[in-house]
Amino acid sequence: ISARYGAEDQWVDVTEKVAGAVYGNTLTIHSGNELAGEDPLDGYTKTLEIECLWDGQKRTIKVREGTDLNIPFKIDSNATQTDNK
Repeated sequence: ISARYGAEDQWVDVTEKVAGAVYGNTLTIHSGNELAGEDPLDGYTKTLEIECLWDGQKRTIKVREGTDLNIPFKIDSNATQTDNK
């Protein structure tokens, strides 16, 4: 799993915060500046981008700033951040 929050060329790595929001088989998180601890690009709408394995396939989930994400989620114990399956 990897995650970043921002826009344009201003991104903050939020992988640890997103991974920490997985409880059981559910990921619940709010996409907002508080996730990054700052506003990475003032005046622009930011996006939370999460790369993960979901149902055995690599997926990218994009969540617009100000939106809540709540999905069933299972981390594949054999996965790494560099898997390209």
